[in-house]
Amino acid sequence: MKSKAGFIENIKRKIIAGSFTIIFLVSIYFIVSAVLIDATLSRGLSELQEDTAYTYIILFYGVFFYGVPVSVISDSLAKSIAITTRQKEIYMTTILHLLAGSIVGLGSLIPAVTFLVIDRLIIRKPIHFRFGAIMFISLCAMTYLIDVSIKEVFGLS
Repeated sequence: MKSKAGFIENIKRKIIAGSFTIIFLVSIYFIVSAVLIDATLSRGLSELQEDTAYTYIILFYGVFFYGVPVSVISDSLAKSIAITTRQKEIYMTTILHLLAGSIVGLGSLIPAVTFLVIDRLIIRKPIHFRFGAIMFISLCAMTYLIDVSIKEVFGLS
């Protein structure tokens, strides 16, 4: 029973870490794009908003449908390897996160490392799950609205 509760807590922590990862990376992308690339945008602010929306959508689906499950598997695998080899678990987890991130492509290493760092920070300083759940639900609603607006722009039904 204790391992089931630990597994549920692990999933909750990963969802919160994924939510923070998305918010952090999209914010950084938006700021960097606004400062560095603003002069080259032909359509101005609307192009920046569209690019940020696409980046958000890619990160949302990538983090929650690939990153969270892979991170859960990575942590359990790292724990098993650490027990067998007597190495620190953080080393094994870091290696497995980097490998899983590089499978998708080198560009996905940034979200993988960010996710790992935020997850490890949450282990040290836990966050109440209600806050994480509210954040996750608001991200899901925002994803839906962005998906609808993207479909509207391209005339998809």
